[in-house]
Amino acid sequence: MNNKRINMIPEEIEADMERIISEELECYLHHELGETYVGSLLGEEWKELLCLLPQTRFEHLIRGIKDIMADTTEKGMLWHIIKHRKIGSLGFYVSQLGGTRRVIFTDIYDAYKGFIKTGDISLIDNARKAGYEKVKDYSLRLLEIYKKKEEMGIGWVRQRIEEMFVLS
Repeated sequence: MNNKRINMIPEEIEADMERIISEELECYLHHELGETYVGSLLGEEWKELLCLLPQTRFEHLIRGIKDIMADTTEKGMLWHIIKHRKIGSLGFYVSQLGGTRRVIFTDIYDAYKGFIKTGDISLIDNARKAGYEKVKDYSLRLLEIYKKKEEMGIGWVRQRIEEMFVLS
């Protein structure tokens, strides 16, 4: 146990917290940069697609796809964490990956276990790249389905999206 930490005065604790918050805000900023970048790639149709499945598990999956895409892009949070070898932030990222994002981005867990054993950050980067390709593929498939809404009808679009996730 680190007795120095226990005996810290409030000013030292506050300074430590400010440093930690500042570092994590930097990572969060890269999530937002990734969101902006991915939003420009996916376009307005992505937003319209979300409106088709309000307050359903499929809406959460679609939002999770965009979140993972934002984090794994070369402008995103995970890329930033890897580039700067922010090991604490990596642990925080993996531990906080929940809900549908956990289901979508499963590769990160084995990569993280391997990284803990070996210290090989390329395991994380390979998982990042694979994760990006996976969600990019999902997003393109979803947009292709959505583009047929006029021809096939909204009900058909919803059914295809549900089938895409249920049968995956």
